[in-house]
Amino acid sequence: MFCDAALLFAERHSKSHLAVIIFIWVLWNHKRYLESIDEIYKTDAYHSLSIECYTVSPELIEKVKVGDWNINDESDRNLRDTLAARGYWQTTVLVKQSIEKILVGQKSGEVVEQDQTGFSNYFHPMWLLALLTDQI
Repeated sequence: MFCDAALLFAERHSKSHLAVIIFIWVLWNHKRYLESIDEIYKTDAYHSLSIECYTVSPELIEKVKVGDWNINDESDRNLRDTLAARGYWQTTVLVKQSIEKILVGQKSGEVVEQDQTGFSNYFHPMWLLALLTDQI
């Protein structure tokens, strides 16, 4: 609803005004904005991992998100894809936490500096696999 109104406004005014309106909305509704990250996660993860040539399904992404994947399950056995999905989930959680810190008033530069090492979580499951096996 808000986005529709913002787009209508942007058609009548400059696009820079739209950016300001969206920024104000995000600050004012930061809890709703963080919820929207959760709402689009499965689709975002599917497209992002597929672009990177991983073979994932919405079901696998959801299993990994809730911690319900099982290496003994035939459909979860492709470690490379499963671990990529796991790393994507772990990184998403960290990025969302960083965004929340910024939205409640912490300085963005400080947050990024403190949290940047956590963003490598995307690769941690794959690094572990490489250490334990010859896969990848």
